[in-house]
Amino acid sequence: MGVKSISLLAMVVLVSFCPFFVRAEMVDGLYEGQAIVASQSTQERRETARALLAQVVVKVSGSYAALEHDTVRHALTKAHRYIQQYSYSSKTIEASETVEKIEQPTGESVQSHSSGTLEILNEQNTIEQAPTKTVYELSIKFIPGMVYGLLREAGLPIWPNNRPSVLVWLVVESESGERYFVNDADQSGVYDKLVQAADNRGLPLVTPLLDLQDQMEIDEDDVWGLYHNMIRGASSRYQVDVVLVGRLKQRASGSWHGTWMMLDDDTMVYEGTTDNVDGAMAFAIDRIADGFAKLYAIVPSADGDSTVLMQVDNITNFVDYVGVTSYLGRLAPVRDYVVMAAVGETLFIKLKTEGYFQQLQEAIALDRKFSPVPLTVMAELPPSVTQVWSHRMRYRWIR
Repeated sequence: MGVKSISLLAMVVLVSFCPFFVRAEMVDGLYEGQAIVASQSTQERRETARALLAQVVVKVSGSYAALEHDTVRHALTKAHRYIQQYSYSSKTIEASETVEKIEQPTGESVQSHSSGTLEILNEQNTIEQAPTKTVYELSIKFIPGMVYGLLREAGLPIWPNNRPSVLVWLVVESESGERYFVNDADQSGVYDKLVQAADNRGLPLVTPLLDLQDQMEIDEDDVWGLYHNMIRGASSRYQVDVVLVGRLKQRASGSWHGTWMMLDDDTMVYEGTTDNVDGAMAFAIDRIADGFAKLYAIVPSADGDSTVLMQVDNITNFVDYVGVTSYLGRLAPVRDYVVMAAVGETLFIKLKTEGYFQQLQEAIALDRKFSPVPLTVMAELPPSVTQVWSHRMRYRWIR
């Protein structure tokens, strides 16, 4: 999938919204993968597990570079030990239909060769038999705790499964000059490649409904022209964290040309030509995923854990108490917590965290469970929590 060229120009817009109004999604399937295999043999399952575990490492760490770590490379040779469960399914397709392949760590690929017949209509509308083949899809789920432990042992980042949602406005221009939106009703195959690229990185995607409301607010030319105000207006109904707007053109040679622009505090624009549509989608998605992973992936601190005092207001009943403590127990940067005191409607909670303090703040902001309160109005600490803290912060529980 190599990118042939990169230069500064314009084609996809990434618009980030205020972090305290984001709508993160819990991503499922980070620890599992699927692949087409030729048989149900133990040897082939183990070979395929190596490739699928590599994909899982990328999704959970947020970086392809993790695959170059010696600890990870050694683990991939024993990928079958990380398997929690696996299953096979089969289906019959026309022999001429292309079968998706998965690249093995050895550079080899696998494909089914079972054959048979399938009834189809010929030009005379009579039924005839077409050659068919049976393909097998192997689904493997890996043990999350073992993958997590592998990354910790290697000192690699761990990107939690609460991740920013991405709305994609994508317009494709065909060789004939026709422009069309890409969403889940698209029959060209581009949508499937977009979803696959996002799944490879564990990014939750949203595509526009393209219903009457969307059609009244935006059209293909608005997206192609990258009209920011029009795009923001049409996107507001979807309440996502990020809007990705793209235009993509297929050339007569069969290559795909796209340019991607990210708008945040600064503007970054990328242009690239790829051999196929798979590469074009990966080119766009990988850059977004890399940026998010740098923000939200938790890197084990070289100095060990930090101790943070978190003050939480608006705790009026036991349901609120359970809600706050349950949430903190699931929060990726938090390794442990202790409720040290409850004064009126305020909890004082000791957090034992890993990673940077800013990542803890960003993880909390991503979920919209709390609203921040300025440190200038920190309450006087009760005697039971007077100690030296790495950091202090105060929030209001939103429920």
